Amino acid sequence: MPRFPKTKDYPFMGISPYRWYRWMIFGEQYIPVPLIYFIARRIADIRRHIDRRGREAVESNMRLILGDDAPKKLIKRHTARVFYQTAAYICEFMGLRRFAPAWLKGDGWKIYNIEYVEKAQAEGRGVLILSAHFSNWEVGGAMLASLGKEVYVTSLEHEDPRITELFNDLRTVWGFVHMPIEKSVKLSMDALRAGKIVCYLGDRALAAAGAIDVDFFGKKVPFPTTPIKMALKANALILPGFIFREGRNFFHLRISDPVEANSSLSLDDNVHRAVQEYASRLEAAIRQDPSQWICYTRIGEEERLF
Repeated sequence: MPRFPKTKDYPFMGISPYRWYRWMIFGEQYIPVPLIYFIARRIADIRRHIDRRGREAVESNMRLILGDDAPKKLIKRHTARVFYQTAAYICEFMGLRRFAPAWLKGDGWKIYNIEYVEKAQAEGRGVLILSAHFSNWEVGGAMLASLGKEVYVTSLEHEDPRITELFNDLRTVWGFVHMPIEKSVKLSMDALRAGKIVCYLGDRALAAAGAIDVDFFGKKVPFPTTPIKMALKANALILPGFIFREGRNFFHLRISDPVEANSSLSLDDNVHRAVQEYASRLEAAIRQDPSQWICYTRIGEEERLF
């Protein structure tokens, strides 16, 4: 079976990323919240200036999203905001044990169209929430788990196993079930057939997950097929949903209309149709606020793992 790629974390100032992460987790317990976000923005500015490859990729995407006639200042502004979103996500993730309690009580977020989930589960169907790398995407699964629902998620491992263990330990605060990536297909199928909720990010094509090319911002771009194929086989409801940040750390989970199968089509045709529909919904969500989507690869090119 093909193996999934692992996320590479790079040393900074000669210090291992694992050590940086441990320091960040410790420091965020005591630093005032406004100062945490201030520091995050300054780090984002530094990264934007030194990460030429990432900056140019984001700018290229912004020209594609906003159009060739978009003012250069607007492209630069949205590019800077993508780096800010990334830094905010990282600081929130490292400070989960501080931020999560308020979020889990329902403070700081809102879900739209939750009735789709409620109706499907009342009928005994599982639900696939197909999201993307928007703002703080991990909050989405936590929102659903905080409502008392059994939610299954997965994530890529890191090259340094200590970082994988550290991050998965942080995720335990959310209350969802975290699946090892190599076992996620079987566990996801079992969960969907049992009427549970499974969350995946569908905007990154990985060789191990299977992919097909669909239309996305006027290009043919590979999107993963496995999550949708699993949902169709399990007769689960497919719901695209994206997390939008409002202000500093208020979040909206906007669940869109279901992507239903067509009984007259084959499984492969339904998969292609559903993947294209998801890509179209994602494109529409990105156009609402391009700076919410965190992507450091030119649209249509080989993925650069976050």
